[in-house]
Amino acid sequence: HRLQICSDLVFKGTKNIVHLLWKDHDQVKELLHEEVATQAADVLRFFEAHHTKAEAARVERLGACDCDHMPLLETVPWDQFDVSLLNDGEARRFLLPFDTELLWFPAWLGKAEADALEKRVRESITFYHPTYVFQE
Repeated sequence: HRLQICSDLVFKGTKNIVHLLWKDHDQVKELLHEEVATQAADVLRFFEAHHTKAEAARVERLGACDCDHMPLLETVPWDQFDVSLLNDGEARRFLLPFDTELLWFPAWLGKAEADALEKRVRESITFYHPTYVFQE
């Protein structure tokens, strides 16, 4: 990872590294590597803490259910994909190219609840990375 390589170079004292980061759509800011590495570590700690909390909740839920009798999702390899599979109301696991999976749950939320969730996400969450939007 580029930050680890930079950290190794800074640790050896061979380089003074300055990162160029986008401040907004047309301005760049300069940050010393130590500042970038600290911010990156903070983000990783945040996600690790939330992942640990979510995993503990998942394990607790699994202890309360009889998971041996839960039906498995039908798995559809990419070469067997047909667009009609998206319209029959069935939940599935699609195996996409590049070792990517798509879990398809068409009836997970009702329309009103899904629309409210989408509105809340768009209004309340700042996306720092590109997001994909697909046509309906």
